[in-house]
Amino acid sequence: MPGCQRAKVYYGDWRKRFARGLPSPVDVGLPDGSVTLVSFDPYKYSSNRRYDDIKLGKSRTEGDLYPDDLERTLTALANVKGGIIIQISTYSTLDGNPQPIVVASINKILVGAHFNPPVEVVLDDRMMSLVYTLNVPWAEELAKLPDCFQRWRP
Repeated sequence: MPGCQRAKVYYGDWRKRFARGLPSPVDVGLPDGSVTLVSFDPYKYSSNRRYDDIKLGKSRTEGDLYPDDLERTLTALANVKGGIIIQISTYSTLDGNPQPIVVASINKILVGAHFNPPVEVVLDDRMMSLVYTLNVPWAEELAKLPDCFQRWRP
């Protein structure tokens, strides 16, 4: 990715990593004005359940994203200085999660925490990506994402 000076992929349970908080870009040697990107690519976003209420081990639910996960993310980002982008993709509407309900649930949390309303890239009635920004000076450029996606779609 042009301009990307440092990226870190964390393996394992991201929830445990986020419990320690996330550093600001300048704390890891990046210049002022750098942006923190948090990208979620779960099986689905489940608006009507909580991760903390689910027993793991018998299903793939740890691969889903839940409202309390977004709250956990906001806590992890609380001391991050500079712009923040949160990208969330979802591939399923199972378990009562049609796209309008998913968008409303995520908006309640992220827009409620002063993130800009999302840029929505919708592939079909199941798959979509939402991109939220906070303090990103060039965020309006992201409005082009849906058109760019359609152009590259097979």
